Amino acid sequence: MTEYLTETQQIEMLKNWWRKYGNRVMSLVLVATIFYFSGVWWMSRQNAINMQASSAYEQLLITMMDNDQSSTTIQADNLISDYTKTPYAGMAQLILAKQAVYMGDLERAQQKLQWVVDHATHKSIQQIARLRMASLFEEKNQLDKGLKVLEEVNDPAFLTMIEEKRGDIYLTLGKKEEAKKAYEAATKALVNSTIARPLLKMKLENLN
Repeated sequence: MTEYLTETQQIEMLKNWWRKYGNRVMSLVLVATIFYFSGVWWMSRQNAINMQASSAYEQLLITMMDNDQSSTTIQADNLISDYTKTPYAGMAQLILAKQAVYMGDLERAQQKLQWVVDHATHKSIQQIARLRMASLFEEKNQLDKGLKVLEEVNDPAFLTMIEEKRGDIYLTLGKKEEAKKAYEAATKALVNSTIARPLLKMKLENLN
């Protein structure tokens, strides 16, 4: 029917519609614009933070390779403090945990690994921390705690290593049947992997 209205009538109808709905439309446009530019700003900021954290982590690795333990600790602590919500914080804690093990401070190593389990932003990093904590408990002869920490699987990609470590602990406990089952599960999880694990094969063969 609008094709029969005069241009003046159409303009008048548009004005009436705008008076009725204009404020609502402008509000929606404004909100959408704010959300869009906020998202762009947030992504840009996150990218910048991740780049800064990556640079700090690279510098940390260089310092670690130079065997400068004091500077390594300081840089790692600064990275964790400044970039807590990036993956590099968890990776820095793994370095500090390794450093603590090397120095024989197993309690400090455990604290660092627990931080990764509780706060790391990537599941794969959490899983690495769990595996290393299990090895730490094995070293401390706290074997039940070692088995306990392996119960939660953050990343199924690590299933072979989880089951192999479980088998190692069972073997230390003298539970050969449980160890064999764990090694078999580790071997089964390895089927689709391109990584060979000859030591795992040898462990299983020794129990047959």
